[in-house]
Amino acid sequence: MKKLTALQISEYSGGRLFCGPEDNTAAHVERDSREASAGSLFIGLIGEKNDGNDFAEAAYKNGCRTFMLSSKKAAEFMADNYKDSAVIFVDDTLKGMQNLAKNYLKDCNIKKIAVTGSTGKTSTKDMLACIFSTKYKTVKTPENFNNHIGLPLTVFLTNEETQVGIFEMGMSELGEIKLLADIIRPETAVITNIGISHLETLKSRENILKAKLEVATFMDESSYLIYNCDNDKLSEIDSAKTVYNKIRAGERADSEGVVISDLKDYGEKGIEFKLSAGGESAEFFIPLLGRHNAWNASLAAGCALKYGISLKESAEALKELSITGKRQSVRTGNNIKIIDDTYNASPDSVKSAIDSLAALECGRRVAILADMLDLGENSGEFHREVGKYAAEKGIDLILTVGPNARYIAEGAAGRGEVRSYAAQEEFLAAADKIIKRNDGILIKGSHGMHMDKAVEYLLKSGASYE
Repeated sequence: MKKLTALQISEYSGGRLFCGPEDNTAAHVERDSREASAGSLFIGLIGEKNDGNDFAEAAYKNGCRTFMLSSKKAAEFMADNYKDSAVIFVDDTLKGMQNLAKNYLKDCNIKKIAVTGSTGKTSTKDMLACIFSTKYKTVKTPENFNNHIGLPLTVFLTNEETQVGIFEMGMSELGEIKLLADIIRPETAVITNIGISHLETLKSRENILKAKLEVATFMDESSYLIYNCDNDKLSEIDSAKTVYNKIRAGERADSEGVVISDLKDYGEKGIEFKLSAGGESAEFFIPLLGRHNAWNASLAAGCALKYGISLKESAEALKELSITGKRQSVRTGNNIKIIDDTYNASPDSVKSAIDSLAALECGRRVAILADMLDLGENSGEFHREVGKYAAEKGIDLILTVGPNARYIAEGAAGRGEVRSYAAQEEFLAAADKIIKRNDGILIKGSHGMHMDKAVEYLLKSGASYE
């Protein structure tokens, strides 16, 4: 973050300087008092279990001298006991932090790109950062800091040297992405797809589309929306009248968009494909598992074109791509091979992961599939659909984990070997008798199912499979 004075912070946040020197400065933001130090702005966010206001003194003892607080008691305590502390008082520290991020970013001369979608947004964000960092000083959303707290914290990672900010935006209900877009005011936005994640909350895919399109709320005639035109819901934008410009990407894109062709899947070695746009073409090789990454790359490369980065330059950059977190990474150990895709799950992402398993070089193909959460009243049917898909792809052994995943077993019934377990502990107790040497294993489930524990067990804690 660019260095800000306490007075500037009070103005940006909509608060007031309650006490202390107005020329105290901060060059980074902390919400954890243990991480606060000299040069920090400590923001006392109120969580489910703890009130951050109560930890202002702890932050002070770690060297912090600038604070944003919403508790009058805490502010008065700091004023009475630590005269060199500057306290900015706000009614709501979360809103104050969001206002600070919005107004701070207004004063930063950077290119602002937003990324959202039901699946693939983190991978696409990583691709964008990989490409843009070859020409620009680039900041991207770390890990999954894509909500009402994480996005402002991402903003504070920018500084005087930053030229491009790539901001991932997630949501679980209507209005959330609009809030994030209001903070960022992106000039360019990317939407990867519209699936059925958060269907339980949003009730329909039409509402999911509406929620994702909030990313374009503040865009104008100079702005661009790049979207996956092969997605059935996003294709509805094709004929829509919009104030912003549209760029279609996918196999069905026309010559004015970004066209995917000649896609070849080499399993864990990666994928190869051609992208064409505006009379230019380039061959891409991405060292990642999964055909879906061709669509993510088409969106990233299409966005890059608007900033003077050619398709050939994007192709060269993506040869060195690495992806955040547990998203279809192939891990080996104990004489087995695991596709670790345990970050989250929806029907579309599970099917994509099953495709990756089918392309894996291995002995038996084993799918360990846990519950997909937040799918609404038709959850059972969505799980059955995944089971049927896995069976039709020729997966040798399907193991389901969790109460909803039993419907996956129902969908796969009669098409191969299928076993179900009520909970992960039950599966792990039986795992050493099931898994065999040279198995290729997909482990996938919603984040709340904690299937990363199964990955670690099979790779490190279990038997050395023979």
